[in-house]
Amino acid sequence: ATQCWEEVLTHFPRDLLALQLVHLTHVLLGDVTGQRDSVARVFNLWDESMPGYEFVLGFYAFGLEENRDFFEAEEMGRRALAMRPDHPYAVHAVAHVMEMRGRQPGGIRFMKDHVDLWSTSNFSNHLWWHTSLYHLDLQDHPRVLEIYDNHLQSAAHEGDRYEELDASALLWRLKLLGVETGDRWRALADRWEPAAQDTLYAFNDVHAMMTFVSDGRREAQAALLGANERYVETANDANVAMTREIGMPFCLAMQDFQDERYGDCVDHLLPVRYKTHRLGGSYAQRDVIGWTLLEAALRARRYDLALALANERSAMKPTSPLNWRYVARAFQGLGDDNNAKRAEARAHSLMAA
Repeated sequence: ATQCWEEVLTHFPRDLLALQLVHLTHVLLGDVTGQRDSVARVFNLWDESMPGYEFVLGFYAFGLEENRDFFEAEEMGRRALAMRPDHPYAVHAVAHVMEMRGRQPGGIRFMKDHVDLWSTSNFSNHLWWHTSLYHLDLQDHPRVLEIYDNHLQSAAHEGDRYEELDASALLWRLKLLGVETGDRWRALADRWEPAAQDTLYAFNDVHAMMTFVSDGRREAQAALLGANERYVETANDANVAMTREIGMPFCLAMQDFQDERYGDCVDHLLPVRYKTHRLGGSYAQRDVIGWTLLEAALRARRYDLALALANERSAMKPTSPLNWRYVARAFQGLGDDNNAKRAEARAHSLMAA
């Protein structure tokens, strides 16, 4: 399908629907370069006089961000917002830049400044999820739960997969931090269980598994894994590789984590941590895999590995208080109290700032 749409765009570079379809499908398939380059190939043939240009800017902004070209991504996103202030995908791209750069207070202000414009869109639940990530990094857990209850849990709405994905992803992050979430897992698992054997998209399956393991639903876990085992033996679509290489190892790792087999969890995730883009979604969404690996390494008392992983995270996002707290925990596990105190002080100073 992506090849067909690319062929259309070669001859009709201002076909906005084809551009949207190919860009979003690259996101779903985890083709990070394609997310950017599908727009780059037609970008110079568009300008502000053409209807829909703000969407082209929004697509390009997200593709640039996922390829770590943060400065140009933010510029493109803000240009799109200047043309159309209620453009949710442009808000989304700028929110991603701020998340990846560790600009938590700025991200909170940005989302608050635009909330009246994006909160009525059908993308609002995902933008609330992004807002919650800033508060999560600052360890404002009451605010994170407030966002979950008011904007992410879909019990009072018709609901769709995007709502359930974001809700599962947020509760799992809180679980990794040891935050009590009450009975929220039960209601969410109820919504996922009918789809336990869908095998439509590995990205969905791993989020379903988050709810099944957290609510102790052994039969649903077995149904999901069994369906996927049969699926990868017989199917030949793009999702097969995603399921085999990332989806199933992560599902097994989550079972290990829930059952406190933390060493096994590490062993499932460590070999695939540089392949996670094949699961689809964004860097911010897939970060839950690396985060689970790090927390499991700490709980398995594999402190050398935990320090390496925590150092990697803090190097990528040095303004994250949470990352420096992970560094402190790893040093503490190694018995290096001086460096643990330094890392903890860095976290405190970032929180104060």
